[in-house]
Amino acid sequence: MRPTRAKTAPGGRGVLNNTRAQAALLTPTPQVVALREIMSDLMDIPDVKEYLGRMLSGVGVRYPLPYDAEPSTKLLGGHVPDFVVDDTTLYAIMSGGRPVFLHTPQASAIREAAEPWQDRVHIVPALVLGRPDLSAALIRPDGVLAWAATPSTLPDTTGLKTALHTWFGPPEPASMMTPDWRRPASCTL
Repeated sequence: MRPTRAKTAPGGRGVLNNTRAQAALLTPTPQVVALREIMSDLMDIPDVKEYLGRMLSGVGVRYPLPYDAEPSTKLLGGHVPDFVVDDTTLYAIMSGGRPVFLHTPQASAIREAAEPWQDRVHIVPALVLGRPDLSAALIRPDGVLAWAATPSTLPDTTGLKTALHTWFGPPEPASMMTPDWRRPASCTL
């Protein structure tokens, strides 16, 4: 993934504003000391603590996607929180640093659309997704949801292929997808 200005601008603006705010709180004037005390009190409130944590970590940033994507879920373009996937969790599956394509049995037909990228994307069939709003999801290695399908709609294979191509390059030619045990000995990858 090659970052571009449009992709990184939301995160960059947030970091810049955050840095400026923290720098302002370092000034030892009576006004800033009073503001620091108020901020300290506010940080005792769980919702404020969660908001500041999301802001400081960048997890709350929603990135614009460089293609038309149906807003099937409010998570699209944002970081996906951890959730249960069968007998493990999303973050455990993603610990290898690869993008992940998850799909449930009701969205299994869409797996075929993702298979040409299986050399770059970890395709995971799941009986249980701990998110009732998702039946399939493409998650970038940085945890951003690049494409999603919901149980109430038919999965958009064209949208999935566009997202896969955008983030992970062109699909693998069909001849290269032959399993190793069926590939001629003279064929090397």
